[in-house]
Amino acid sequence: MLKKLCVHLKSGVLSTFDSDTTLGIFCWRLRQLHGEEKLKSFLERYRNGNPVFTISNELFDVNGTIFFPQPVYIPTLKTQKESKKEKIGDMLRHKESRSNNFISLRQLNAFLNGNFEEYNQRETDIYADKKRKKKLTPGYTSELCVSVEIDRESSKSKEGQLFSYHPKYLREGNKLVFLIKVLDKNAFNEFDCEKVLKDVFEIGYGKKKSSGYGHCKVFSFEDFNEIKEPESPNGFLTLSNYLPAKADTITSGRYYTHVKYGKLGEELSLSRIPFKKPMLMIKPGSFFFTEKQKEYYGRVTVDGEASPANPFAVQFGIPFTLNFFSELI
Repeated sequence: MLKKLCVHLKSGVLSTFDSDTTLGIFCWRLRQLHGEEKLKSFLERYRNGNPVFTISNELFDVNGTIFFPQPVYIPTLKTQKESKKEKIGDMLRHKESRSNNFISLRQLNAFLNGNFEEYNQRETDIYADKKRKKKLTPGYTSELCVSVEIDRESSKSKEGQLFSYHPKYLREGNKLVFLIKVLDKNAFNEFDCEKVLKDVFEIGYGKKKSSGYGHCKVFSFEDFNEIKEPESPNGFLTLSNYLPAKADTITSGRYYTHVKYGKLGEELSLSRIPFKKPMLMIKPGSFFFTEKQKEYYGRVTVDGEASPANPFAVQFGIPFTLNFFSELI
């Protein structure tokens, strides 16, 4: 069962809406609302291969059209008799696709079902008004902010303590969308996951939330059935950060990686060693072929793997995935 959580930013944000970050904040909020034992029970399900739900990284809703991260490799149909004109056309389409970071829901469904002719068709531009003067695009804008540290004793600025940061703001016409795959409906209700997820965004998300950043408004939390997965898939596409597991039985794939420099949250952010170990993770838009299909892929870290100084700390690497079928890649 898929759910769609729709969110609007009320302020700038300094953190990325990564799935593992969202689940980390979720765990802190679950502990605050229901206690330590409830949190331990929740984490135990993920460690034992019975996750309650998975969640995507942020997606963008532009005037009602949802945009997803573009798959790493753009497949094209191959024919035995390609003319020079057709080869040049394929090359130009591939070059254009590399400059696009997003695909529409229509293109996503085409990719999942191996319909690459439809997938390669360019999406119609979206405009702010009927005059079609201002084109709307998914994503963020950012600005440069400069601050200086204040001496608490003299109330004056400290010398040499000037620093800068770059808050992000949603572009015009954009809302954030998060897709949630409910893997155990009873457990989802038992852990009060809908309320906790809403709290994750409404109480402030990420860095400097106490200074006004990361404040969100939840518009809706509803069923979502517009994604059409194939009946006989042979691989999966990830829409969030992924930490591969041996049990995933991957045979091949196309992917990008990034190093996640995690940090402990809430009161543990003030501990002696608040940083987690750097973790190599797979980025959204990556896809893989597998020997057998599973309900979920990936894993969470074991005790001491994410943070030797705080061995109970967890790094979530079970991503939101969609099954796909392809014979051409």
